[in-house]
This record gives sequence, C-alpha cells and structure tokens, in this order.
Amino acid sequence: MQGGANGSNYSGINLGTLNAGTSAVDIRVGGDVVMAGQNATSSNGYAGITLYSGSKVYGRNLSFYGVSSAGVGMQLGWGSSVAVDLRATSSTGTLLIAGSSSFIDGGATGSGGYGVFANGSVLRAPTIQIIGLNTNVSCVQNIACAGIGLGWYTRSSQTTNIYTNNFKLVSDKVVLGLSPVAVSLCDSNCGGGSGSSFGIDFSSYNSSSPLTFYYPSTSSTAIARLGSNYGGYLVMPSTGTTLSSYTYSHNADITIGSDLQITGSIYLSGATVTFGANLTTTVAGGDITVLATNHIQQTNATTITTAGGDVLFSSNSDGGVDGRINLSNGLTVTTNGGNITLGGGNSLGSGYAQGVGTSGLSEGLRIDGIVNLSSGNGNISLRGKSGAVAEWIDNGAWGVGFYNVSPGVVINSGTGAVLIDGYS
Repeated sequence: MQGGANGSNYSGINLGTLNAGTSAVDIRVGGDVVMAGQNATSSNGYAGITLYSGSKVYGRNLSFYGVSSAGVGMQLGWGSSVAVDLRATSSTGTLLIAGSSSFIDGGATGSGGYGVFANGSVLRAPTIQIIGLNTNVSCVQNIACAGIGLGWYTRSSQTTNIYTNNFKLVSDKVVLGLSPVAVSLCDSNCGGGSGSSFGIDFSSYNSSSPLTFYYPSTSSTAIARLGSNYGGYLVMPSTGTTLSSYTYSHNADITIGSDLQITGSIYLSGATVTFGANLTTTVAGGDITVLATNHIQQTNATTITTAGGDVLFSSNSDGGVDGRINLSNGLTVTTNGGNITLGGGNSLGSGYAQGVGTSGLSEGLRIDGIVNLSSGNGNISLRGKSGAVAEWIDNGAWGVGFYNVSPGVVINSGTGAVLIDGYS
C-alpha cells in the first residue's frame, strides 16, 4: 500500500491513531500476517508503515516492510505510553521488521531518517530479524539517517523489550536510545513457550561497511556478546545463557576478547580478526569459520575445538594484495573428524594467506611457539604466500612456516590428507 497520492502526506499503512492507547488496533490471526507500505512523498516526515502506540498484531509469522522518502520506513510506537505488542505465535515463528528510508532528519533527536524506528515496543517470536537501511548518499550525520533506531537517542522514553531465541540485526548503523533495549529469551507468551538457548546473528547491510552502534556520547564497532553491550544501552541475555549459534559479519576489525562456546556454529567475518581467547563448538558437525579481508592475528595462544565440524581460517578473503595469518603465540586445533583449512584469497581459504613486503609481516602463514593441529581423520590444508622481501633476522621469506616451536610441530590428520602449499 502506498501513501502520499496526489501530494497528500500520509503513511502507506497506519495502524491505530494518536492517543488511542489500549483502544488501538488489535489484530490476531491463526495464519501469517504480511504488511508492506510506502510513503512516496518528499516532506512532512510520514512513514511507510506506522504502528501507533497500543497496537497489537499476533500471527503465526509476522512480516513488515516499510519504505519512506520523507521519514521512517517502519515505525513502531507513537502517540501514547502504551507499548506496541507484536507476537509470532508459532513454535518456529519469525517476526521480520524491515525498513528503508532516504530521508535525513535535521531535528535535534535525529529519529526521522531511520529505516526502522522502535520505541515503546514489546516484540516476541522464536526468531526476530530487524533489517534497516538509509539510502541517502548525502547523509553525514551519524544519528540522522541510520538503518535502525532502538529508542530515542537524546531522551529517556519508553523502553523496547525483545523476547526471542534467535536475534538477527542487519544494518550499517544502529542507534541506541537513552532507555536501554532489553533482549531476553522467549518467555511463556512466545510461540513455543520459554526458550533455553540464544543465537546471535549481526551483520552490516553492505559488506563494505562496518556495523556501527551509536549510543549517547560515543559509538562502537565492537562485536556484541551476552550481557551488557555498548555502555549498557543494549542488554542481551545474561552471560550464563547457552549460545546456540554466533554470527558476526561486517567490514571492521573483530577482537575475540573472551572465550566463546557455542552449541552450534561460529561464523566471524571482518577486516582484521584478532584472537585473545578460544572458540569451541560442542554440537556434532558445528563449524568454525573465520574470514578476514586483512589479517588474522592473536594476542594470546589460541585453542579451537569442534565436535566433527570444519575449521576454516581465511585471510585476504577479498582477494586483495595483503592479508596474512600470523599467530605469534601458538595455535591448537582439534576437530574430531572435521577438516582444518588455514589459507586465504577467498571465502573458502583455497588460495593463499598473503604476506606483505614489510619487515616482520612478510610471511603468508606463520605460527610460533605452539603448533598442534589434529583433525581426527579430516583433511588439513595450509596455504601461504610471502611478500616480496629479503630474509633478515626475525622475518622470513617463507610462504608457510613455524618458528621457535616447543616441544615440536604436531600435524596429525589420521587417515586424512595433509597439504602444505608455501609460495615464496
């Protein structure tokens, strides 16, 4: 549905009215609910879809798509203190909220140019996915044209509470308001009842952009984890919660600062990836994938463990001219039947980790101190290419190499194949 015909300024879809409160729209169906709205005007700030405060929509799966050239693409909450209530009632239900805006907000609060803006909302579904973008290439104000806004940036207002077992965010910019966003496991009002584990899946909308969180007075591209994030303005389930999956993908550096143990798969994709801790998957066949368009490095010895899943480290994954794997504190990988691949050049690691022509950075694949790779009959592949530099003192001109290893290099594939491809 499209709003703004013949120059009128209205949302493509309005549910409820100003100050309706508990008398707002109440939609409850046994099947799916799909809404798509567009505001094609160029002024007055109306949204593609507006769900006024107090609106209720319950259905097996819920999907909302809002587009606006004059305001927010998809707006949740407006007009009173009563929360918007959205619920996917199926045990496998999904709540999808997607919005796009090409508007730049010149106001003090900066809330009118978001793809998705949620304020005073309660969202419940086994899987919740929020996708938001602003398409205006002229936007330079960080909070004036973000993909997603969760709460008012400059004022304490109604909170947004999210109950889900799988939380997915896709955006280049996410603005967090003064009232923190609380994310919890599904409660008894979710489809399927209370949840027991939690999955995180965050990525940038454009693969060439970082996923940046803006919150009062500062911003961050750090990865989100269980517990409190970004100054306490995004609070995820507590740190003792079982993680069922973890995906984080954007064009910024990623630092693994504390151990991450998952009952599913781990997927990390960033610019430079730095290990300061260990990764473990405990589910049979759960993979660990680490992609870096630049380098893979570490600050501490690293242990990677799967229960039959593959382990892939690929630096220079965009096929550029620079992207090494330099693990100067040692690496232990145990896959119990999965393949081990350390390489580069693409998302499969089938090319070379690429060193550069600079002292200390020239090796393509270098591991120091501890080298213990055990695949339990899976294949092991190591590929590296050195930069164009002469060998000198502490840097080598090797494609693949191990240095100062104690007690010795262990590469054990059982019945699997071993490939070491070094190009100097």
